[in-house]
Amino acid sequence: MVGHWVRSGFWCVVGMGFIAGACKLSGVFGAPGMHQVTLKYLGDTVLTVGTTVAPVVSVEADGVPVSDPRLRFVSSDPSTVQLTAVGDSLVAVKVGKDTLTVSLVDAIFTDSLPTIKQFLTVQGGPP
Repeated sequence: MVGHWVRSGFWCVVGMGFIAGACKLSGVFGAPGMHQVTLKYLGDTVLTVGTTVAPVVSVEADGVPVSDPRLRFVSSDPSTVQLTAVGDSLVAVKVGKDTLTVSLVDAIFTDSLPTIKQFLTVQGGPP
């Protein structure tokens, strides 16, 4: 489990030489100040060759669950664990070990994305 502090703020849409607007970010990120963001991997860590599973990750900001967070998944060894074309499920390709990197993707993060790494094991499946 890794927590990251982030500062809420404002974003602007600039185009055609004028500022279109400025909006305060909503939800748990709406309050000014620093926020503790926590990602937890809750999905299966042992996969079977030939299976496809959706990774389960919880995201909290200041202890409040974030609904429908935008997450990015990266496999350290795509020959062992691949991502589906949409990037929302894991495909166990061959027996081995892999590290899945999970990052919260949100416009509020400008320096670094809150990220965790999860070790996965792929075991043999049906012939």
